[in-house]
Amino acid sequence: MKLEIDLFQDWKDILKEDLEKSGYNLSNIEEKNIPILYFNVKNRTIEEKHRTVNVSKEFKCPRELKEGWQFLKGHIESGNLLNAHLSKRVRKVRSKDTMLDNWGVHHFHLGENMDDEFVKQGNPLVFAVVREHVFYAIGIFKHGDWAKQEIVEIIHNNWPYIVKDYKTEGMDGDSYSEQEIKNLNENGLNILIKVKDGTVYSPMGGGRSLSGYNVKATYFQIATEKLLRDIESRIQEQLKNSEYDFKIKAKLCILNDRYTVTFGSNDTDFNISIPNLDIHEDIVSL
Repeated sequence: MKLEIDLFQDWKDILKEDLEKSGYNLSNIEEKNIPILYFNVKNRTIEEKHRTVNVSKEFKCPRELKEGWQFLKGHIESGNLLNAHLSKRVRKVRSKDTMLDNWGVHHFHLGENMDDEFVKQGNPLVFAVVREHVFYAIGIFKHGDWAKQEIVEIIHNNWPYIVKDYKTEGMDGDSYSEQEIKNLNENGLNILIKVKDGTVYSPMGGGRSLSGYNVKATYFQIATEKLLRDIESRIQEQLKNSEYDFKIKAKLCILNDRYTVTFGSNDTDFNISIPNLDIHEDIVSL
């Protein structure tokens, strides 16, 4: 039996179709970069679901911004239009977010009016860590405040449990000036941050690789290719001694919201479901 199979290529085709259906322009994108850019998009955008708002002790909202904050808070709690408060740059597939990649912190515009599909852009901004069911509001900042070490201090002081996995034991970090952090980030260097009580954190957003994209994006691509190549090998091993002499084409697709390998048959008994590849909803937790 001759088997035609390339599950990794099928997977890249699925990701590309998903991005294009979401309105991203991939006309000048090299195919090999699709998984990296797919991760980048999913990392930057936020699944719209109900969340509770947890405000830091340091959070202060001036009177003139209260309506904008209530507008954003309403969208957080209702689960609607939260992405409308992000930068319009999220619609560009190559766009990067330094603060998100380094510290896992999103920024949200506080405008009170919609400008097309987005809230009117400009200062000021709410910085926050977003988890599945909780919106951790750090504080109100302005554009350009992406490298303030105060951001990490506030997270550590209020919610150390959400960043405990990035706590680094036995390694010395340092306290950097805002300009030093910006310079290091611009040169593609990931840094350890030491907060005032001496606790040291590695990049809480994953950090960046030499490509300029999130380190987790590279892991996402490498780990998935390894898994799919292993599945291919096992399928080929099972079929190599078959007495039948015909060609069969295996293909990775999504059936009933699950990644599935099909074999050109309408009989679902011949399909192989791959539960540990169903990572779309959990992609940024890799």
